[in-house]
Amino acid sequence: MDSYLAAEAPICERLRAVLPGIDRRVRVMAAPDLQGTKEAGQPTPRVDVLYHGDNRVEAQGDGRVTDIGQTWVCVVCVDNVAGIRQGVEARQDAGTLAMAVVRALTAREWHPGGGLSRLRQIASPYAASYAGGRMYLPLAFSTSFQLRS
Repeated sequence: MDSYLAAEAPICERLRAVLPGIDRRVRVMAAPDLQGTKEAGQPTPRVDVLYHGDNRVEAQGDGRVTDIGQTWVCVVCVDNVAGIRQGVEARQDAGTLAMAVVRALTAREWHPGGGLSRLRQIASPYAASYAGGRMYLPLAFSTSFQLRS
């Protein structure tokens, strides 16, 4: 493994392959895609794939092998101004897209490869938010790999 952030590419590739079947307008964006763009200029619907940090670092034996667990957050972002006060439509749109993300990343037939473990969904470190017709629904996933020195 050449990159500490090696999980980003297979996560983005998997979502880009699967999500257009749910909604052809969905964009998948990683941190570099989001830098320098204001919120209003970011497309929706989209899924932002972001490294949140390590959730486990454990040295084994003599310390030459370290198990590293990472948290990756996929933020589903949708705009739907119908029913803007209560946000029912935006929540429905976000919920449908979120379910597709969870199914894509935790599917039994998919593996990220490259020495990474299968992704499993974990509790998100962020709360969902809704304002002005825009809904953000964060989903968190854990993967791990071994670092050999």
